[in-house]
Amino acid sequence: MNLCGFLLKNRWKIQGLLGQGSFGSIYSAHDLVTSEEVAIKIEKVQSTSNQPQNGQPVTPQASSLKVEVCALKNLQNCRYVVTYIHSGRQYITYGSENVALNFLVMERLGENLAELRRKNANGVFNLATTMRCGVQMIDCIEEIHKSGFLHRDVKPANFVTGRTRNARGRIFVIDFGLARAYKHEDGNLKPPRSSCGFRGTPRYASINAHNGLELSRRDDLWSIFYVMVEMASGNLPWRRMRDKAVIGKLKEQ
Repeated sequence: MNLCGFLLKNRWKIQGLLGQGSFGSIYSAHDLVTSEEVAIKIEKVQSTSNQPQNGQPVTPQASSLKVEVCALKNLQNCRYVVTYIHSGRQYITYGSENVALNFLVMERLGENLAELRRKNANGVFNLATTMRCGVQMIDCIEEIHKSGFLHRDVKPANFVTGRTRNARGRIFVIDFGLARAYKHEDGNLKPPRSSCGFRGTPRYASINAHNGLELSRRDDLWSIFYVMVEMASGNLPWRRMRDKAVIGKLKEQ
């Protein structure tokens, strides 16, 4: 689905595709109210029918973007979390199909660490840059943890640089689609579940994630460790592997 040129909610003019993932696409857009550039994550939700019922849009399936919106709203006091602007749903007709677009509008940030590393000679950062990035990634994750959330998908593509003069050289964290609160509202820790399924990205996931165990703050830090090894060396032993079980066994070794 190509949404370039589409006007969302009569306010955000979609300009170009920034990236795609399993949960949707991210576009650059122009805010007609503030004249600022923003990033919009859009999730196409298939309807249960191709035709409206009684002139009304059909009810779409549940939104996987809802988790991210909820987490992001709760993390807006964190200094190094992407700024939330707006979210909602818009129904459109695309060709012969009636669909709902779930969307999340955020501030537009710069390049991510994966892109920056690939631009470097031999695809690596020097030790000083690796350590500086590592410290800032830990700062980001520490703030999230203090707010009662786990990220659960720590990887280079989810750490991006600032675009404004004051934020250049500063790293921010994005993509909270797998985030989870690890505390109850009263501040007590939630008891671990016996089985949770895999959460994260295989290349950077902790051993606990591969074993389907409940993740904790420690697991986000393990992922940062794998990211830093890759930044400094340009590689991980399981880089080209796709089988999660095989990758997990290698990490245990």
